[in-house]
Amino acid sequence: MKIRSATLKDAKEISKIIGRNLGKDYKPFRITKELVEEKMRDNSKFFVAVFDNKIIGNIRYSIVDLDLAELRWLVVDKPYRNNGIGTNLTKRALNSLKRKNIRKVVARTQSNNKFSIRILLELGFYIEGYFREHYRKGTDILQFAKFL
Repeated sequence: MKIRSATLKDAKEISKIIGRNLGKDYKPFRITKELVEEKMRDNSKFFVAVFDNKIIGNIRYSIVDLDLAELRWLVVDKPYRNNGIGTNLTKRALNSLKRKNIRKVVARTQSNNKFSIRILLELGFYIEGYFREHYRKGTDILQFAKFL
């Protein structure tokens, strides 16, 4: 397994992996190839985990202010979970942000997403906030933060 920076050529596969893993969360909104390409051109950077020439994991970060960034769309396909891929993707994003002199990183996840919560806590994030039904009815969100 290899982790590398994503390119525009990866946009279609990235949209597919996000759809497979977060599809229910984003309906009726769809993460399309065009949306991923748009994010890549803006202030976002993507990293992908690749195994046998197939993208099996993804993370995106966005710089939202001079020294503030957000982690978004951390996904790992089910057959590959619990092998450290999500942790390694997150570490790669954090290292990149640290080199950019980002002061603070935030990440939001559903309050019942044990996979993401475990990774964030293991990497030194702390719970900064709780948002009841933040994006959709019935979906509570935890916000995590970490100072670099």
